[in-house]
Amino acid sequence: VDDLFRRLRSSRAVAVAEAHTVLDDPPTPVLAPSDAATQSSPEPEREGGEAGPDGQAAWWTALGRTLKRAVVDEQADLLDGLRREGVDAVARHLAGDPVERWRPVLADVLADVLVDDADVDAAVAVVVELVEDPLRYRLRAALDEGDDADELTAVLRAAYRDARGRRVGDALTALADVVEPPDTA
Repeated sequence: VDDLFRRLRSSRAVAVAEAHTVLDDPPTPVLAPSDAATQSSPEPEREGGEAGPDGQAAWWTALGRTLKRAVVDEQADLLDGLRREGVDAVARHLAGDPVERWRPVLADVLADVLVDDADVDAAVAVVVELVEDPLRYRLRAALDEGDDADELTAVLRAAYRDARGRRVGDALTALADVVEPPDTA
């Protein structure tokens, strides 16, 4: 009976986490037909493929969304693993290499603006240091305190909420020193 209730709580917890993810994303404004008609036409695209400073802002926003999506996907995988396999799934995640996890994510999104692998490695190092390392620290501390899946789930959610909210923003700020956005001239 206890196992049944534990599985029910876990499945509800996953649904709640997904709902929080949806609610954390800013809503897309819907324009009324009259508003759409009065909307000014966008600045024509320039040679670099982006439209001026607005293009840079859009590029940084897209990069932020990509990082947040990667964090959300990792959280969902960990919650699912925790539900299916218990704390062993979190321990296995912590044993993995964070560089291997983040390199493909950043290599894909930064392929147009980074020249060589050293630039990708620098970007990965920033994200690992500012996003992944604090997550791993909190998860390791929770594992060291005990193996209660419910407590670990609460810590996991709080850590990933912090990563999506504050840490991804910190990483984007630091990435500005490493990454040159697409040409806007």
